[in-house]
Order: sequence, then C-alpha cells, then structure tokens
Amino acid sequence: CSTGFYSLEGEDTCKPCPAGSMCPFPSIAPIPCQPGTFATGSTTTCTELVCTPGTYSTGGVTTCTGCPAGYYCPSTTTGADQQVYTETDCATGAYSYSGFDACTPCPAGWQCPSKDGSQNSQCAEGFYSSGDATACTPCPAGEACPSTSSALTETCSPGTYSSGQQSACTECPAGYECPSTTSATETPCSDGFYSEGKRAACVECPAGYACPSKFDSYKLLCSSGTFAEAGATSCTVCPAGKECPNNNVPGSACSD
Repeated sequence: CSTGFYSLEGEDTCKPCPAGSMCPFPSIAPIPCQPGTFATGSTTTCTELVCTPGTYSTGGVTTCTGCPAGYYCPSTTTGADQQVYTETDCATGAYSYSGFDACTPCPAGWQCPSKDGSQNSQCAEGFYSSGDATACTPCPAGEACPSTSSALTETCSPGTYSSGQQSACTECPAGYECPSTTSATETPCSDGFYSEGKRAACVECPAGYACPSKFDSYKLLCSSGTFAEAGATSCTVCPAGKECPNNNVPGSACSD
C-alpha cells in the first residue's frame, strides 16, 4: 500500500486512512489521533493542534471545542494536555459562566449551587453567607442578619432577642422583661416593677414612686404628703404627726 493507505490481513485492496486517524504501518488498522492532534485523512501521522484559551481539543478533528460552563480552560494548550480540561473544574462554591471566564468564588451574601452560575442568587432575609457557598446559612438564634449582601451577623443585645432566621433582633416591649436573647420569652413585669422596653429584667419601682399595675412601662412620682417604699404599687398618705419631705419613708415627727 502507498503511504497513507492500509490493508488488513485477508483484504485485497488498499484503503485510504480515514480523517481523524493515522496509518503509520500499511498492515495495521488506523490509529485514532490523540487529543491535541488531528488528521485530515490519508496520512501516516497526526498533526499537533493548538487551541486558544477557552477551548480544548477532543482529538482527531481540526477544530477546537469551547470549554463548557462550570469549567475553565485558562491557557493555550497543545498535545495530550488538552484532554485534561476537566481538571480545571470550578471548585465547590465557585462558578464560570463560560470556558473563557475564570472560575469566580461565590461572593459573601450569595449562594452559588451550580458551577455554571445559572442558579446564583442573593441570600434571603434572615440568612447569610461568608462566601464560597453553595447555600446560604440560616441566621442563628440570638443573632441578626441585617444585610443579605453581607457575611456579618449581629449579636442581639440584652433586652432584645432572635429566635433565628431574622434580619433584626426583636426589642422587648415596654412592661415586659426578656431574659433570653435566643428565644421569645417575653414575661410581664411583676407588681411593683416596671420596664420602659428593651430590658432583660424589669426594674423595681424606686422609693418615692409607685408602679400601680403589671405591664407598667413607667413609674408614678408620689405627690406631696404621700410616700412609697421601693417596690410599691401605690403611694401612701403620710401618717398623722409625721412629715414626708422626700416622698419615701415617713420622716421625723412634726415640730411644734
């Protein structure tokens, strides 16, 4: 057989070596070209194919194939190296819109579940992401996630709370105490106590003031001639023969 032709045992004709293969020996079957090489037919060798960045060679053909989304073919490659494009698969939490784009880490405040970037989305309120994430994380109890574009969480201060997945800590209402920052344990103030709101514990009504009922958000100053000890629910009229100059406990006996 002539150069670029072959004939297998038992055959009486020589056939041209097909495109995509080489025929270095007339009596051996055509050998497919490796990735990074090509042949147009009737040849004893495969020719090296140089692919541009963002493409790779599957072998045999004269054209390069575009690197798929979710992968990256970063540089011009030749020969057998072109078949390993799958080794540049984007890492978990990174994406590439096309083979021409370098793999991009998922930014903070976003989730990137697919490597081709088709499902990228910003975290919903009450969720957060520190970056390189395939899914957003629910904001934990006792924390608030105020910005969907941030990786930061804020710790609830005493007198506020979050049960989880909240964009802001809830303020304890007036007349209540909230001892826990991780659950909605709103407890009414006891008699003789009050809270103006955002309190981890109710405050005892001070001497000279009265807190007349539960749920009080304020304290009442005793009027002249009355008094109240700490924790009182009402002011008491100053007893006969006593003076109450400071609205708290009765003072000394009245002078003649």
